[in-house]
Amino acid sequence: MTIGIVLVACCSGRIAAVTPVTMMSTFSGVLGFTYNLLNQSTQYQNGVDMHLDWSASQFLTKQFQIGAVGYVYKEIGCDSGSGDRVGCFQSQVVGVGPQLGFIFPVGDLQGYLNLKYYSKFAAENRPHGWNTWITFTISPPAPTPSAPPRRALITK
Repeated sequence: MTIGIVLVACCSGRIAAVTPVTMMSTFSGVLGFTYNLLNQSTQYQNGVDMHLDWSASQFLTKQFQIGAVGYVYKEIGCDSGSGDRVGCFQSQVVGVGPQLGFIFPVGDLQGYLNLKYYSKFAAENRPHGWNTWITFTISPPAPTPSAPPRRALITK
């Protein structure tokens, strides 16, 4: 079976704000479009879909964050191909829920564990319900901030 997918993501952005107590709030989002190639085994091609994923979180400590996540998925093109037996079968769904994140050392690297729960609604031609995502990432640690250069005091 051959599956071909071309993904184009655009318009991503992230805003980080540092509060007076050095805790960080982050807001991010990405808008993407997925174009599916014709499946040669079934002669079926899914329509183009659009998805908007977003996240807003607050670090409670330097290692622990809590926040909200969500996504909107909508098929904006019709399915096609000689294997298409149902015609224009467009789907959509919206998901919203909480997230928890934890940063921890892994040797000289940094580990990040993230748990997201989505409650799905406004579904058309898609399952209703919920889903959960667990993400584990290992990366170089964030650089430590350097102290600002000291200015010499000039006295007379």
